[in-house]
Amino acid sequence: LTPVRCGFLLTRSDLAALAATLDIPTGFGGRRLELMNLLRGAGRFESLNSLCDQLTSLVGSAAEHRSAYWPAHDALSGRLSATRRWLSEAADF
Repeated sequence: LTPVRCGFLLTRSDLAALAATLDIPTGFGGRRLELMNLLRGAGRFESLNSLCDQLTSLVGSAAEHRSAYWPAHDALSGRLSATRRWLSEAADF
């Protein structure tokens, strides 16, 4: 959920937009709990592939932004790549 972990910041408004697009509830709580609820809901409503695709799109936008404004931050690039791989594996699950 934070750049230290995944290479970009996933905000509450990002989570709300994803939930609204897929018509999946996120519940209440912090961002971590909302993301977990979103992932569970996507699995329950057979929308996990769509959710992973949309999250991958957010990762792509973050990567473009990083390369344009912070080209020296290679650590973020590695984290973004790892997040992309995780989302690809999750979508195939």
